[in-house]
Amino acid sequence: MEISRRAAARFSAAMHKPRRLISRFRLRIWELEGEERETGLPLRVLYAGRRRGRAYFSKTAFASAPKATERGTAWLPAALRSSAREAPRCPLAVLETPRFFFRIYPRSDGYFVPSWVGLKLDISEARRRIKNHSGVKSDLRKARKAGFVPEITTDPALFDLFYHRMYVPYIRRSHGEAAAFSGDAWLKKHASRGELLLVKRSGEYVAGVFRLFRGSQAGAVLIGIRDGDPGILKAGVTSLMFADCVSHIGRRGYRRMRLGNSRSFIRDGSLQFKRKWGGFVFSATKNGLWIRIRDDTPGGRAFLTNNPFIARERGRMVRVSFLDNPVVWDRARLAALEKRLRIGGAPDLRLVLLDGSPGEIEPPELPGRKITVEMVRPLGRSPGRR
Repeated sequence: MEISRRAAARFSAAMHKPRRLISRFRLRIWELEGEERETGLPLRVLYAGRRRGRAYFSKTAFASAPKATERGTAWLPAALRSSAREAPRCPLAVLETPRFFFRIYPRSDGYFVPSWVGLKLDISEARRRIKNHSGVKSDLRKARKAGFVPEITTDPALFDLFYHRMYVPYIRRSHGEAAAFSGDAWLKKHASRGELLLVKRSGEYVAGVFRLFRGSQAGAVLIGIRDGDPGILKAGVTSLMFADCVSHIGRRGYRRMRLGNSRSFIRDGSLQFKRKWGGFVFSATKNGLWIRIRDDTPGGRAFLTNNPFIARERGRMVRVSFLDNPVVWDRARLAALEKRLRIGGAPDLRLVLLDGSPGEIEPPELPGRKITVEMVRPLGRSPGRR
């Protein structure tokens, strides 16, 4: 009987990855309807994927939770056909898909946004920003005024406190239905290879970060705020923990620190915080969102122009930003846009025009950075560069 149970467990484990791979091609389909997040314009999107992905996209695209009408499930090719049929109702279609399918699909069109990008931080750059960057210095001043006191521990009981009272509530409050957690089993497994930085205020633990040391790499991999309290977050505690990590990891001889993953949309809060500290992107997941532009509507334009993103193309990280009304984009304004979207590791910027022609845009020449211009890729148009 024991042998049978072990065999069943091994078989189940062996089938886990194939089942996960197959599940990526079986999608649930919703029609999402609401107001675009920045402008309040009506926006309707056909979304094919999973509930967690839908929740994240809804938070990114809509001002409040959109009306979600479920339209059943379908394999990915059928979902693509459904997006074509629904074009009159849903000008934008968004599908969760592996990148290789986006590349090989015979009528590939639209744009692929990776689910996550990985970031690192040069210790020397972080030290420079602690001294000179106005935003970082302001955060650290707030943290000192709040009376935060950091301490390092490897106490197993405090690991449990960190995970259940800080990490999980913080991720859940930040991401809601879109929250994705590392399991407590993962934390216990790696506890011996890392340490916990906890922050006290008035004698109570209020925040923490788990630092993992793995061979030649070190990183701040899990962050938590007690009960997800936004007041603690606004008091600058995250910057205080980052500064301590930079100091401690640097003293141990590491030149870089891993910052974990962030969403690929450049305006994402986590990505913006890491960018402020000098974080740079170095990797992108192979799964992501395939955005297909089916029709031209004010709400669709607003979503595209308000949500620039980072993509990986031909082994390089590139920023992608949509523009309308190209005649108003002179060289000075384009240079300001490039600076606003700038992030280490992705020097190139691609401008996608929703109308006009590339000849109407004259990109500025910036040292070490390349700006290219192309027309939007609607259904059936050759995808051009990959």
